[in-house]
Amino acid sequence: PRGRILMAVTVIASAEEPIRNDQRRRAVGMKWLALKYAAGGELTVGSPFEWVPGVNRCIHVAGTWGTGGHLKLQGSNLASPNAAEAAATLTDWFLLTNPQGTVIDFSANGGAEVTETPRHIRPVITAGDGTTSLNVYVVTVRSGGA
Repeated sequence: PRGRILMAVTVIASAEEPIRNDQRRRAVGMKWLALKYAAGGELTVGSPFEWVPGVNRCIHVAGTWGTGGHLKLQGSNLASPNAAEAAATLTDWFLLTNPQGTVIDFSANGGAEVTETPRHIRPVITAGDGTTSLNVYVVTVRSGGA
């Protein structure tokens, strides 16, 4: 396409992580391991995870940040969002925020509550260097009983 910057995107698979002692399956965990930022400016995104609507949603990020490492969380309400869409395009995806309305943008190990409840979520490494390698864990807890 004319006038658009094309960028390589690597999609890293996600894996559901069982929550122990959750007999009612109210809590669901997801993880993306070893998300990297390639030195040539290639973006790394986690494969979309179909979010389980819940009351409490939390993300935890830890790992090696390298120089200038940043990770953002994106959401989509499309049935089949483009998993390889570049983070800067934001046609199928939008940036998620914390309860203060600030875009979730990690540059160090930490955690955050997620305000929105989109159909799909994915982590995106938006900056870093060849040593950047991050693990992302998400937990959502459904409201109600059964």
